[in-house]
Amino acid sequence: MKFLFVAFLALIAQAASTETLLGTETISPGISLTFEAAARDTIYPAEQFLDEDQTDIHLEVLASWNQNAPSGFPIGGHVAYLEVNVEVTNEQSGEYRSTRLTPHLNLSDGLHYAQNFKLPGDDDQTYRLIFSINPPVIGSVGIHSDWLQSFGQKLLESHTVVFQGVSLTEAARSRRTK
Repeated sequence: MKFLFVAFLALIAQAASTETLLGTETISPGISLTFEAAARDTIYPAEQFLDEDQTDIHLEVLASWNQNAPSGFPIGGHVAYLEVNVEVTNEQSGEYRSTRLTPHLNLSDGLHYAQNFKLPGDDDQTYRLIFSINPPVIGSVGIHSDWLQSFGQKLLESHTVVFQGVSLTEAARSRRTK
């Protein structure tokens, strides 16, 4: 009986912090991208991030090396220094907002790109999300000659990933357990 009660509490905690999988994408050179909308959260240092009470959702992009990554890159390892942006458009009103997703760290996802975000409308409306995945700013990562010969001067080419007709209700109405 005690086990059933603990299992029930675990299910409630999981439901209270729902992540909505928007989709996945694989790009060259061997990078897997996972796009999620999650429950808003308090991010530290608090003075540098949108307060949990002023936001609706937490948008995330997990960027990791996959089995097609160049030799020496750990499968599942975080792809650092990317420039990740998102534009969210309310499909009913046309109003939109955009933001840069910055590096974040937590125990469930490890390093990832994310940001608390205020929706341009109500949480029961549908949205178009346009994610822009760009290489690191020139000069922020030194490129060695072996990479240059195999892949060129950039870590990756810019990519745009679009999700349309997205309901963010579940993520917006869920809460993280503290």
